[in-house]
Amino acid sequence: MTPNYADAVFKSRWFAVALLIAFGLSIAFWVTRSWTDTKPLAPPPGVRQQNPDTVKFQCPPPWGSGSIVGPKTTVRPVVGTPCDQRSARRNLVFADLAIAGIGLAFVSTRRRTHDSDAQPLLVTPPVAG
Repeated sequence: MTPNYADAVFKSRWFAVALLIAFGLSIAFWVTRSWTDTKPLAPPPGVRQQNPDTVKFQCPPPWGSGSIVGPKTTVRPVVGTPCDQRSARRNLVFADLAIAGIGLAFVSTRRRTHDSDAQPLLVTPPVAG
């Protein structure tokens, strides 16, 4: 029995669908996870620091509710806004899910090769000459 091109296409299509679904599920899992944001403290007046002191904040997941957990007060002001990447992470989720959706649509709507249209996959040996 010779290998059939349609069988190979069918298997690779299911593999692509499985990968895209796994990618989408990993994004759906990631979007529910909180993360830690480390922000530097402002240096003391007149001091130039090579390695500034830092403070960590526990940020809520990009999607969902929650509040920022961190120290109530610090010895000096915090440089920047804690957990300010939340909207950027949401945009990343939208982009990733759009890629997965477009990929699934592309794979599922491509013209399927039927057995009657498929040519058997034949390997011809090279001609010695």
